[in-house]
Amino acid sequence: MNKMVKKDKNKKILTAFSIMVFSTLFTALGQIFLKLSSAEISLNWLSLLNLNLFSGFVVYGIATFTMLYAFKLADLSLMYPLISLSFIWVLFIGYFMFDEPITILKTTAIMFIMSGSFFMKKGGAA
Repeated sequence: MNKMVKKDKNKKILTAFSIMVFSTLFTALGQIFLKLSSAEISLNWLSLLNLNLFSGFVVYGIATFTMLYAFKLADLSLMYPLISLSFIWVLFIGYFMFDEPITILKTTAIMFIMSGSFFMKKGGAA
């Protein structure tokens, strides 16, 4: 593979990587809105008409379309493991916004998830 083609491929992968990080942040933000909306949800259908629930769906939609574009630019097996970043964002958001504890078990689980993502990436490297 000549240098120009390889450079273009690396640029696409870096762009896709950046887009996936953005997408995982929006996925975590969508989860925050859904968590906030859960306090307002009841068996009454009108409870589904709240701003946090709507915002969560909109933000998830943005995350989905940005993820689709990243998948277009790079291999699925290279991009998909990056979704595990959402676990990290949500762990810290839960801690800072909702006073949820960061436990040894949660930290260990995230380390396993991230190490698995690292090995998936290494296995997909060209």
